[in-house]
Amino acid sequence: MTKTDIPCSYIMKGAGIADELLTSSIQYIINVAMTLPAILYLDKFGRRPALLVGSFLMMTWLFISGALQASYGEHWDDPDKNTSWRIPSNHKSVSKAIVACAYLFVASFATTWGPTSWTYPSEIFPAKVRAKAVSLATASNWAWNCALAFGVPPLLWNINWKMYMIFAAFNGAALVHVRQSSWHMLSL
Repeated sequence: MTKTDIPCSYIMKGAGIADELLTSSIQYIINVAMTLPAILYLDKFGRRPALLVGSFLMMTWLFISGALQASYGEHWDDPDKNTSWRIPSNHKSVSKAIVACAYLFVASFATTWGPTSWTYPSEIFPAKVRAKAVSLATASNWAWNCALAFGVPPLLWNINWKMYMIFAAFNGAALVHVRQSSWHMLSL
């Protein structure tokens, strides 16, 4: 399970997309397709630049998506109880923009944080503790992804578009953290 495995059909449903399963499937295809070149070129670009660019781009797409949903969305009593906010059918261009932001978010993640989160832990620990440290990093990754998978549906139901703003703020914090870490490492 990865960061993009959150129930994206709920997100597409809230965007007012007629076939949310198809648009969600396209999102997964983008994730796989964009991960492959990242694996090939991650060594060339470097870990920190990938993390910095990824944080900035993901933050941007989340803020745009949240702002669009806040501006054009409305309360909705979904019979399936998956989401309580949607874009009305008379704003098709806004729905398309939200889907585009979701696709761009996934492409940004798949080319930056996705592959880097698996390579970086294996490089930063000394050989003596590397196996255990990478095991803990992997377990932590899976635990947080599990928390996201269970946490996103209630967030979509209870705070709607504000969830995007919270996740965007976390990406902004990651951007600042990676940037500060870069400056600290340069001063050593």
